[in-house]
Amino acid sequence: MRKGTTALFKLDFSQIGKGPALSGIPYGWLDEVPSHEHHMGLERNDEMQEDLEKLERACAEQGLTLPGEFRAFMRSPDLWRKFRSVNAGFFDLRNVPVKCPIGEGYLIPFIADQQYCHYHFLHLMPGQVEYEIVWAEDLKQALYASPKVFQENYQRNFDKYDIYLCDNNFEHFMRGHYEDNEKWFAEHGYG
Repeated sequence: MRKGTTALFKLDFSQIGKGPALSGIPYGWLDEVPSHEHHMGLERNDEMQEDLEKLERACAEQGLTLPGEFRAFMRSPDLWRKFRSVNAGFFDLRNVPVKCPIGEGYLIPFIADQQYCHYHFLHLMPGQVEYEIVWAEDLKQALYASPKVFQENYQRNFDKYDIYLCDNNFEHFMRGHYEDNEKWFAEHGYG
């Protein structure tokens, strides 16, 4: 983890260090995994490439570098089709980077649940290639709200420290995400 990051965010011990280390061809572990008709890329399938291009431009304007493994994944519809979600989560790249409420850096939401409550974010810092994956409940709307809307709707219950650190490797994070969801599907007869 990047120095000082574990002091910024709460640790999600259900995610940190999960699964074996990855080696070999990027996303090669997905080669034998079946594709699904209902997958996490379906919601924004037609817009994802355009969304990614806009996000790349917005990051460049702020001196932020999107991780290569993130860009490769988001450019690959064949990879999205491998991922199902128990909470109807989906890949969503429509939002520009927003200032992180704690420490330095920016947050970029990339997985949303169907109710737009639970989000996974990339945490990036200007001029650095290191990054983190974090998650939070009910944070995104507060981050993007105008000052007036924030004060009226979010300030009372907003806790800027309710951001949880998951990982610092996108492919490793996605493998854990895949395994968690597929385990649930298998346990509930949807294998």
